[in-house]
Amino acid sequence: MIDLGSTFEAPGALLPNMRLLTSDVDKVRGFLYAQARRLQTPRGSLWYAKNYGLDMREFVCDTENPRVAEQAINGELLKDERCARATTAITVNANGSWTVTTNIFAQDGTVYTLVFYVTETSVTEFRPGGPG
Repeated sequence: MIDLGSTFEAPGALLPNMRLLTSDVDKVRGFLYAQARRLQTPRGSLWYAKNYGLDMREFVCDTENPRVAEQAINGELLKDERCARATTAITVNANGSWTVTTNIFAQDGTVYTLVFYVTETSVTEFRPGGPG
């Protein structure tokens, strides 16, 4: 298994009572949290990493062609050296929201899937079996 590093347990906002994720299972969770945060952080909003992030909500508002967003999402995920490849498929729902399914291929070949429900104002992450 590739060393996915360690991170804090923070699927959303960083909180003062977070714990450090260090076990192999925790490291996978931390890797996926990091990818999810990357896709919800507006580019330029981190003073120390101006080229980090892609706010999927902006694409729902501004992009009529979801293929453009799929390519941008894949490109953003590839900025993380732990990610060897990414494939994204977007389904446009009847209400204009998007269901974004991303397969992330880690450097060791392991494939992880993230599913998001994206509107103009929110991003909801889903895990296997339903919302998480």
